[in-house]
Amino acid sequence: RTPTEAEAKENTLRIDLGAVESGADRRTTLMMRNIPNLATNSDVMALVDQVVKGQYSSLFLPEDRTNGGNMGFGFIKFTEPASIIPFMHTLNGKKWCEVPKFQSSDLALEIRYSRYQATKKLLKKWGCTDAMEGQ
Repeated sequence: RTPTEAEAKENTLRIDLGAVESGADRRTTLMMRNIPNLATNSDVMALVDQVVKGQYSSLFLPEDRTNGGNMGFGFIKFTEPASIIPFMHTLNGKKWCEVPKFQSSDLALEIRYSRYQATKKLLKKWGCTDAMEGQ
């Protein structure tokens, strides 16, 4: 069967670690999904920093203005594609209940490429502030 247009588009967002490792895929901006709504930029940065501290230039969670939390997803831009490898190995599929503050969450982090690789486009689209600003 031939994939639908939506399936084909979704496939382009899957991360192939072999392609990253070989240098064939140089994208650096990822989308993180299934983030607890009450998690803050600082909460996510603390988790990310356990694995790739100093290896990313931007991190942000779009705000859900109806409840004051986040929208359940966020973005991270790495300085080098190779940093994606330990990030994926350690955090993709990580259950939030393993993080003390979110023990009651049954969500598991899902990571894929962002449709937009330019940070300014993402910030404009989602109307949010980069958590790394001023650091």
